[in-house]
Amino acid sequence: MNLCRIAESLQLYSHVESIIKILKCDGIDYSLTSDAGVWCLPLYHHRYANRMHLNTLYRIQDPYHNSTYIDFLPKVLSFADIATLSDQSEIWKPLLSPVNADVPPCFAMSFVFTHENVKHRFVFYYVDWKDLIHFHVNLINLPQQLTSVINILKSVMLKNFTPFFIPKDRLNSLNLNYHTLSLSDGNDLLNIKNSLNNNELNLLKFLAFGVNKTVELSERLDVSVRTVEDYTQNIRKKLKLVNRYELYDYARKFQILVT
Repeated sequence: MNLCRIAESLQLYSHVESIIKILKCDGIDYSLTSDAGVWCLPLYHHRYANRMHLNTLYRIQDPYHNSTYIDFLPKVLSFADIATLSDQSEIWKPLLSPVNADVPPCFAMSFVFTHENVKHRFVFYYVDWKDLIHFHVNLINLPQQLTSVINILKSVMLKNFTPFFIPKDRLNSLNLNYHTLSLSDGNDLLNIKNSLNNNELNLLKFLAFGVNKTVELSERLDVSVRTVEDYTQNIRKKLKLVNRYELYDYARKFQILVT
């Protein structure tokens, strides 16, 4: 099954043609990541489509395809940075600059934005790095321009879900250096760690492992129940978390990133 040919049959080019002209890019991909997996496809059969989508490394290893990581990844990140900041960078370099390839090296930018409480990820490919200026200059207007594309992709997804879907158990994301990862409100992981004192960090780690009963936490931390409640309130205030459920979810994700 050739994913690129299937994508071409969807005839989506006309819906992204104006965006291509504005950004002066040479290809666009789209992905929608969920807890179940990722739905990912080239929006037309562009010059890099075969290289990226017929190569399982890209589709399976892209960290933006993993729901565990996407909330922590930068909204804008180049593929070169993904490769460089990974401990498996040598694996991805042939994707970007293959030896003896008919298609030239590519410069690709990943862009994520939220629409209707869902994170949508687009990738824009460039042959000439100088053309990346058009991406950055138009970045502020991209969400508005892409919203109409998303509305069209909703119906496309319903009719063509299976060919482009990868279940989460098949994903094997690149491991990124945690300096690359970010958290809500634009704070990076190091700043979050520095904003909490050692006692609050210890509490967060216990919450990450499912210890959430106040009495048990007080025993583990060797402090009073009232002190545990104070720690909890301080963490929520510092991290701007609305309730304990948000705190538990945050703790789980925090643990994934720091281990």
